[in-house]
Amino acid sequence: DYKINLIEPAKISDENFDKFKTDLGAVMQFIKHQSDKDGSWIKGNSRFNHVEKEAVELINIITGAKFARDDKEEVVDMCRAWENSMKNAKLDGKLEGKIETLYEECEMSIPDIAKKVSKPEEYVREVIKRMKAACL
Repeated sequence: DYKINLIEPAKISDENFDKFKTDLGAVMQFIKHQSDKDGSWIKGNSRFNHVEKEAVELINIITGAKFARDDKEEVVDMCRAWENSMKNAKLDGKLEGKIETLYEECEMSIPDIAKKVSKPEEYVREVIKRMKAACL
């Protein structure tokens, strides 16, 4: 028999994440707030200015986030990474909207759309597949 301590990020107050002396606190706090779209909880929080790249990788795995990190750097500025990911998400959304318009309204073929948006045909197929699934 072993004693196990269960940690539930959703039940930890933001002030108590400072009790973690490693980047586990940053990982747990990110898990808690991952669905908060405005990112106000990360901005200005010094804990996220220097997060070890292994912790960022763990955040990406657990939450499905896609924070890019420079392999040369040992730490990541998560505040900047958050802003970059939001900017990339907006660009991706615009691109997907363009693909949907070309497919539905212009009735272009997938190869023609792929050439037009400079993306692989498989990417275009995936966008169209998600679009059709959302309509169901």
